Amino acid sequence: LYAIVDSAIICKYGTMWPPVYYFDTFVNTIPHLTGMTEWGDLKFVRKAAERISHLRRAYNHRLGVTRKEETLPPRLLEDPMPTGPSKGGLPDLDYMLDEYYEFRGCDRETGYPKESKLKELGLDFVAEDLKPRGMTR
Repeated sequence: LYAIVDSAIICKYGTMWPPVYYFDTFVNTIPHLTGMTEWGDLKFVRKAAERISHLRRAYNHRLGVTRKEETLPPRLLEDPMPTGPSKGGLPDLDYMLDEYYEFRGCDRETGYPKESKLKELGLDFVAEDLKPRGMTR
């Protein structure tokens, strides 16, 4: 959802909690504002958000961002939870990244987008750009 909110140039910080915008908000609004009727299809909007996320990921990889940089602030990784059901616990960032990459269609080891996922999203040109750089699997 953030990808769509960002691309619509809406300030997410004042509107995300409590949640004001949902995918259906955009599906019901964008076609009326722009005349672009394809934005009235929830599947189209979700696919657009996924394309935006993968384009951002590919761009960041080209700039040198690796799995190492995809981290949390030190406080969250070093200071155990003081209360609640996770009291004393710390996040397992490696596990979380593995699961996130798998869910998004990226290589678990590097975080690079999988070529098959880029092609599924119609981002063949991105796959072709990343392939000779060794940045797709």
